[in-house]
Amino acid sequence: HQARKLRLKVRKGREAGADMRLPTLEAALGAAKEAGLPLVVELKSAEHQPELIAKTLKLLKEAGALGETWIWSFNWRDLRAVHELAPHVARGTLSMRWPRAEGLAQAEMAVPFAGHQLLVRGVPPEIGERPVIIWTVNQPWMARRFAARGVAGLITDVPDRLRAMFPKEA
Repeated sequence: HQARKLRLKVRKGREAGADMRLPTLEAALGAAKEAGLPLVVELKSAEHQPELIAKTLKLLKEAGALGETWIWSFNWRDLRAVHELAPHVARGTLSMRWPRAEGLAQAEMAVPFAGHQLLVRGVPPEIGERPVIIWTVNQPWMARRFAARGVAGLITDVPDRLRAMFPKEA
């Protein structure tokens, strides 16, 4: 949400705002490794781009991050290509509603947008045992409701605000 307000110029290392720079994937990988954090890489492409997928996987492999990285995409063809090139990498299908069968067939997790229909309806049976991770949840009341429904995770722009709602796991 805040990023949209900044009118980002998404180019390698160019200034994104007055005090914000967008890191390259290499820089993000280094920071995640240094902090001991896993990474989610979202493949953003309107059309299937095998070269982009191969280059992304190569960078992840070179950084030793394939095992700690989840790759998400709206494009099920991209997820299938990730699986063909790196079958052990966890994949998530992004969607504005519940994911469709094409995406679910290529993913281990469902990553739908936090739309109203998700709050009202239960998880559809085709999701199966896949973990559900909801994006973008910024309101505490929504976070509580999704947590009560047993989702595996929430993506937020305000982690400090929501972190206080959930006790640390032992």
